[in-house]
Amino acid sequence: MQTFLVVFSFVFLAELADKTQILVLFLSTRYKKSATLIGVGISSAVLMALSTFPVRYIHQFIDIKYLKIISGSLFILFGIISFFKNEQDSGINFKTARFPAWLLISFTFFIAEIGDRTQLAGITMAMNYNNHFAVWLGSWMGLFLANLPIIFSGHYLTNKISPAKIEKIGGILFILFGLYILIKTLFYN
Repeated sequence: MQTFLVVFSFVFLAELADKTQILVLFLSTRYKKSATLIGVGISSAVLMALSTFPVRYIHQFIDIKYLKIISGSLFILFGIISFFKNEQDSGINFKTARFPAWLLISFTFFIAEIGDRTQLAGITMAMNYNNHFAVWLGSWMGLFLANLPIIFSGHYLTNKISPAKIEKIGGILFILFGLYILIKTLFYN
């Protein structure tokens, strides 16, 4: 349960004020809420499964210590980058004529999340915790539930909390978590 809660909290915070939430806001204004819920739910479940479960096999090819050093360094890098990011549009244009809305939403969300910091968070958590099911469930629920407020009341968060402030808090947390991973890996393993 502890693994689930740690992973859930970290991924949830990592997703707040993320560029994909702008995409979800756009999608939720264009499509029914049910289609958006289903699309984001399916996409986030598949994305996080692909981010967490293969990690147990990667260590057969690369020493896990080096993967942890890389992931800790990437967390620090993503944290630093968050202080220099400009707000930008997702730039996604598509036609919806032949596919169900939930499928288009799922595909669009999946593509937007590939290589995102929440995916990196899922991968890193899978490298640091042995219970991969709890990591997957926590990362999936963190990603999905962080987008629920956007789906149901998209403007609420931006009216109450500055996206720039949330981005800075997320950046600080990423730097701290990256430092924790590096210190633990380099000095206590």
